[in-house]
Amino acid sequence: MSRKYSNDVLPTGLRVRHFDSGGAGPPVVLLHGLSNLIEIWDRVIARLSTTFRVIAFDLPGFGASDRPRASYDSEFFSAQLAALLEFYGLKRAHLVGSSLGAGIIVRFSERHLDRIDRAVIAAPGGFGRATHPMMRLPTLPLV
Repeated sequence: MSRKYSNDVLPTGLRVRHFDSGGAGPPVVLLHGLSNLIEIWDRVIARLSTTFRVIAFDLPGFGASDRPRASYDSEFFSAQLAALLEFYGLKRAHLVGSSLGAGIIVRFSERHLDRIDRAVIAAPGGFGRATHPMMRLPTLPLV
């Protein structure tokens, strides 16, 4: 299925590729896992869009989003999620995450629980204090 993606700068100053179904229902933000892109959600976006406004984005360091020199840790990604919600003017949203995306939701909830309506976390990852270098490999510019 062909979708229209946008590339915009979030309040963090990073350009990200994102998608908004524009639906009238409550917002659902989809967060992909490590080594994935927005397209990982293609099979569910159409179905979710019948009830929800569906928003997804390539996390910085993945897909067509910026790849800044940054520590790709839970604080970094949590700030990007907060910036995405700010970009869309959303005070609250349902959050759905897989793997890395699920871990981001858990970390985001530590500081922003009031911004989460409901959360679905599938196979959350990244809970150690330090991320193993092999887990960061897919975020390198050459990869």
